[in-house]
Amino acid sequence: MSRLQTVLDRFIEISGDRTGELGESINTGLVWIGGNKVVCIADSRETEHRTPASWRRASRIIGVARQLRKPLLLWNLSFHNGTGQTPNLAAEQAARDGQQDIMQFPFGIVSVIEDAQKNAFSTVELALPDGIVFVDGAETLCGHLTISPRTVGASNAEDVASGISGLLVQIASIPANELVSQRRTRLASITLS
Repeated sequence: MSRLQTVLDRFIEISGDRTGELGESINTGLVWIGGNKVVCIADSRETEHRTPASWRRASRIIGVARQLRKPLLLWNLSFHNGTGQTPNLAAEQAARDGQQDIMQFPFGIVSVIEDAQKNAFSTVELALPDGIVFVDGAETLCGHLTISPRTVGASNAEDVASGISGLLVQIASIPANELVSQRRTRLASITLS
């Protein structure tokens, strides 16, 4: 979360999954970036394995974003089980539920992807957001998508903040049903190709 903190004007963490667990592999909270108020789900880098508690925490913050009518910012969020171990059924189901919550989210979604060479990002992570800020030349990741989301490249914190702000402005005028439809179309294009 270190680069994320250099981009933020303010961050208020919201933790827990409402069942007594913290969900420590994901950080969530309210974020201010360049005058924009968004709700953030970020990879904590504390652990590579996503537990069901982490996905419940993500679902909880998505509910907060719906109530506040604010866009989502996904920071290095991967649905991939980075440990190389087979996740248990509860973790797999929680990840699928998280993907579904994000796909049906009625407001804009911007993702920031950094360290793409070190982290495993699947086409799902590239298809779900309405806009992506690629840090340090990771734009080539979208090359295999037939229908790409809006993308911006960035090399420093200022570029990342302005990229997020610019994408939020572009996405803000798109109706909710069209945003969800575009996400479904992008996901369908992955499974068909």
